[in-house]
Amino acid sequence: MEEVRHAIFQMKHNKALGPDGFPAEFYQVFWELIKNDLMAMFREFYDCKLPLYSLNFGIITLLPKQKEVKQIQQYRPICLLNVSFKVFSKVIANRLCLVAKKVIRPSQTAFLSGRNILEGVVVLHETLHELRKKKLNGVVLKLDFEKAYDKVNWSFLQQTLRMKGFSPLWCRWIEQIVSKGSVGVKVNDDIGKYACCFVNKSKGEQLVSWSYTPFSGWGTLHFTDDTILFMEHDLEEAKNLKLVLCAFEQLSGLKINFHKSELFLYGEAQSFPKEYSELFGCNVGSLPFRYLGIPMHHRKIANKDWFSVEERFQKKLSSWKGKLLSSGGRLVLMNSVLSSLPMFMFSFFEAPKGVLKKLDYYRSRFFWQCDEHKKKYRLAKWNILSTPRDIGGLGILNLEVQNKCLLGKWLFKLLTEDGLWQDLRKKYLHSKAITHVSKQSGDSQFWVGLMHVKEQVLSFGSFKLQNGKQIRFWEDRVVRRKYVTVDTVLSTVPLNVSFRRALIGEKLIAWHDLVSKVALVVLGEGKDIFTWNLNKNGSFSVSSMYSALVQEGCAPRKNLFWALKVPLKIKIFLWFLKRGVVLTKDNLAKRQWKGNLKCSFCNANETIQHLFFDCHVARFVWNSIFISFGIQPPKNVSQMFGSWLKRFPSRLRTKILLGAAALCWAIWLSRNDMVFNRFLSNSFKEIMFRGIYWIRCWAKLSTEDDKEILEAGCRKLEAFVLEFFGGFGWRARYRIDG
Repeated sequence: MEEVRHAIFQMKHNKALGPDGFPAEFYQVFWELIKNDLMAMFREFYDCKLPLYSLNFGIITLLPKQKEVKQIQQYRPICLLNVSFKVFSKVIANRLCLVAKKVIRPSQTAFLSGRNILEGVVVLHETLHELRKKKLNGVVLKLDFEKAYDKVNWSFLQQTLRMKGFSPLWCRWIEQIVSKGSVGVKVNDDIGKYACCFVNKSKGEQLVSWSYTPFSGWGTLHFTDDTILFMEHDLEEAKNLKLVLCAFEQLSGLKINFHKSELFLYGEAQSFPKEYSELFGCNVGSLPFRYLGIPMHHRKIANKDWFSVEERFQKKLSSWKGKLLSSGGRLVLMNSVLSSLPMFMFSFFEAPKGVLKKLDYYRSRFFWQCDEHKKKYRLAKWNILSTPRDIGGLGILNLEVQNKCLLGKWLFKLLTEDGLWQDLRKKYLHSKAITHVSKQSGDSQFWVGLMHVKEQVLSFGSFKLQNGKQIRFWEDRVVRRKYVTVDTVLSTVPLNVSFRRALIGEKLIAWHDLVSKVALVVLGEGKDIFTWNLNKNGSFSVSSMYSALVQEGCAPRKNLFWALKVPLKIKIFLWFLKRGVVLTKDNLAKRQWKGNLKCSFCNANETIQHLFFDCHVARFVWNSIFISFGIQPPKNVSQMFGSWLKRFPSRLRTKILLGAAALCWAIWLSRNDMVFNRFLSNSFKEIMFRGIYWIRCWAKLSTEDDKEILEAGCRKLEAFVLEFFGGFGWRARYRIDG
């Protein structure tokens, strides 16, 4: 029962519903009520008595891939299955994960916990680099399978499972999971008749993608239907490989698209392009080519090869209507969508400075001027915007730092794990430890990127001493051998260390003290263990390294307005206000604006200090707060966010700052109405009620207790304003809400 419960609670929320209309949340919330019925079904399934195909039905919905669709091929079909069926397949998949790594070769680099889709890309990239660097003879064949999941022979799958050692009962379970399903096609909200399908893509694709590796004499890489074959230059061997591929097609039911596949020749094989092309029926490809979305080349890829990333930026921006979004909406879109677009490439290559500069230009243009062609003012430098909020920025992702952190993850794995791609150690380290090597001429682009972040990664971690072969004894340049290791130093008595000059005085005393401490160290047998100091569990995380790098040398300071329960655009407005860059007329004049510098409410020059604190309108607003609540008004922006706010108890600070933000926002909106919309009748009363309106709106985002406190404050302030203006014979009921 616990196994089934674990599978159900692993399912994610807010997923599209299957035909029966029951989401995963239903099974999780009502688990105690339905668990006995569900377990009865599992007992029948275990005895092969449950007709699982009765649950295995779905609806195929056609989604257009582009505008003005005219052909069926221009639709993308998706199939929504019942959660009741997914529960069974999830339990089976969880059991399979327990033995998956034992039966699946390391050349399959995805769909398994602990394996990364890019590990195969590393192997391919380094192989191409090695072929070119050492002028080796070789052939690389990139295969394309035609609709792999639609054409697989299920009897081949069953035979493969039996050869892998799975029991007959398990094979029957898999057969029920992947076959006899039925689907209906939904067109214009009408669902056609359900028809039995012979291929079920719900779990079959995961099984088929890795179940069988037909080649043992050649090097292979797999990712679902993307396969790379490596072989030496030998036409007879190539003929044998073609026979094996044809036999594989007959056995598995899969069909290889040789006319879409590509050959890449190295060394002497380059003299036989026609022979290889005619043999395999495919063209000789050109470099760089793309494998899993990453451009592959034996040399460093050029800036133009990053054009696909820039193109994705431009395509995404062209579909957004930035002028309809607030500054907060643009900030959210930029961090959640735009900044994530290049992450896949950044996880593998060190990005060139020119590419980073162009991507930052696209993000900056979208944030400041939306999608308009007219250039608008930049109120802060980009390097300030891309710093974390707790050290004075807007928290926009710094792509250069993120790139380093993503590369740092590879270095940590190289230090702590063993696997297929970790054979790089043989290529670059030989008998040395990774701590003792540096970038060399002729290294691959991937390895150069790792070497550029090596010192930063090592600075945030530490070694647990075992045999001492990876740990540097010290880094001081006084020692003749800079990268001497602990095991080398402790290998002899006295210590195997020499100096450029004789030690005397305090240095000699310090050396003797160090020798006495080192004498107590006992080396072990195992490898030195590298742990990540920024996380308590010692494991690397990109987020921890990113935080450490962007905050390096900066003292975090808490800005309370980021914790307010108000729209993000208001927080950004407060950030502008605190930095003194709100576009009042004096700030416009600093940017070569030619216009009237007088305040919209009076004849004084408009500045931030004047508009929000010294103008008679602002003084009336703040004095109203003083009379209503006894709160002494702040004298300037710095005091409002600093000493003025600290006067109040911590439990009241966010509520008071929320009220101050609403009043400043009301003043700013009223000022803009007069400047841009030519509204001339902006009374004190209108500004006050505008501020009260925003407090009430934002209070809805707070907890019930805070909401009651804010609402009470609004009523008190509203009563004062009505009483004040009613005494002058003005219409007390007249009110403007926004």
